[in-house]
Amino acid sequence: MSTSSGRQPGGRTLAYAAVVDLSHVVHPGIPLWPGDPAVLFEDAADLEKDGFTLRRFSMGEHSATHMNAPPAFI
Repeated sequence: MSTSSGRQPGGRTLAYAAVVDLSHVVHPGIPLWPGDPAVLFEDAADLEKDGFTLRRFSMGEHSATHMNAPPAFI
């Protein structure tokens, strides 16, 4: 396996052998912490009426695997 590296702020280099995609689809059935608000989707524009489709969504930051996880550990 080859190793890659990336330049980090402050001139540091981060070496890694693989990148793992940990992303998940956001949907109303994702796991929620007790007390977190539900995942909500709202239509903001309709293709037939407005000529394009647009949805807005909201969710608590602790939903699923924590939307703010990287900044929480810096």
